[in-house]
Amino acid sequence: MWKIEVNVNKTELVLFSKKRRPPTHNIFLQGKNIPWSQETKYLGVILDSKLNWKSHINFTTQKFRDNCRKIYSLSARNSELSRKNKVLIYTSILRPVLTYASSVWAYAAKTHFNRIGRSQNKLLRQITRARWFMRNEDIRNALNISTLKEYIKKLAINFFNSLNEIDNTSIHEIDFYAPDINIRRPRLILI
Repeated sequence: MWKIEVNVNKTELVLFSKKRRPPTHNIFLQGKNIPWSQETKYLGVILDSKLNWKSHINFTTQKFRDNCRKIYSLSARNSELSRKNKVLIYTSILRPVLTYASSVWAYAAKTHFNRIGRSQNKLLRQITRARWFMRNEDIRNALNISTLKEYIKKLAINFFNSLNEIDNTSIHEIDFYAPDINIRRPRLILI
């Protein structure tokens, strides 16, 4: 009716579970065997089978580094661009790369999350021509930039608050999420 067809060649099968045993049975779609996978990419977010976000954060960090290399001539220590413009490049171009879909993966483990913070700190040191003895917190305060954790928390709160204003009936049918203090869930960590 809508002339939409499932592309079996691009279909992957992922079982989201904390168990270590991979599934043994085969699943067929339109007569073809769908391969089991440990991770898949959907809308730019890599979903792994255990939802620990390690592969997505590695991908995001690498993408951030690649973008930093592309604009290195603008953000380098010896660049003649003003510090204000360097910070503007970071906040408008590079920080969205680090925080894309962060409302979803913000509850990742601290070790994975710190990897993103280190990427931010390296670039901010480069922008400010900071010496080795200067603290990252002092550099962020001088540039008036919050930590990534605070920034992602602000993004997530705005995201969850904006859900009530959306006209989509499917979203309104979802039950209200009441966080339980004893269970570690994404929204509870952000609130």
